[in-house]
Amino acid sequence: MNLIRFTCAWFTIFFLASDITRGQTVWTAGTGDWFDGGNWTLGVPNSASGTAFDAIIANGGTAQLQAPGGSVRRMRVGLVGGPGSLLVNGGTLNVTDDLHLNEGSAGPASMTVQGGSTVTAIDTVVGFSSAFSTSFLISGADTIYNATTSFIVGQSGAGLATLTVNDGAVLASGTSTIASNGFGNATVDGAGSRWSSTGIFTVGSVGTGTLTIQNQGVVHVGTALSINGTSTVNLNGGTLRFATVTGLNRVTYTAGTVQLSGNRTLDTDSIVTF
Repeated sequence: MNLIRFTCAWFTIFFLASDITRGQTVWTAGTGDWFDGGNWTLGVPNSASGTAFDAIIANGGTAQLQAPGGSVRRMRVGLVGGPGSLLVNGGTLNVTDDLHLNEGSAGPASMTVQGGSTVTAIDTVVGFSSAFSTSFLISGADTIYNATTSFIVGQSGAGLATLTVNDGAVLASGTSTIASNGFGNATVDGAGSRWSSTGIFTVGSVGTGTLTIQNQGVVHVGTALSINGTSTVNLNGGTLRFATVTGLNRVTYTAGTVQLSGNRTLDTDSIVTF
């Protein structure tokens, strides 16, 4: 009997601990410091094994992460409960799972990464599913955003999702999509500004999207560029590089450089002759 009572107690403790490790810490302040535990319901987010929390900003407030050392398992900025904003300025943030902006939020959501910050997430979705606008800004020299698996601008919903990479910032992603089943606009603007995708880059899957490359901005597509019939790529004084392309007639060229990777036979290559 003693052994049975001890075993039941042990399982109770185990399940309570499991609930804690799978918990969510929710932003409660207006505009405030990410690293101030009093601004969160369960303290500062942490991705460490055994204490990992998801972080949620959905009260209309803005979390400011302005120093190295930020970490979280999953990040949500804007949910059904309300809008939210996240500023990473001169800091570092490691998201060990996915980062979503505007999952059905009751208002706009935004995220800014600037000031030489470095942010890493496995998957990033700007405009997950909302009728409201979503904006994402990656700005400034030495500012780097790594989306190791995928980066999506405008996954679903009627709200417009926008991405801007400017002033020498770099966005690196696996697969890249603008307007998978929603509305998305992305702009890469300025010398040193770059969006590099190691995999397929899609502009308009089911939705309608626009990619603008200007003022010496660069977009490098590791494999295939795909542009659907309602979407557009505007090249105006930058560089667009890809291996293969679908929907080349949807590229509007004003100025700049188109680079084709791999070996080419100039007189027979379908892209060159086009």
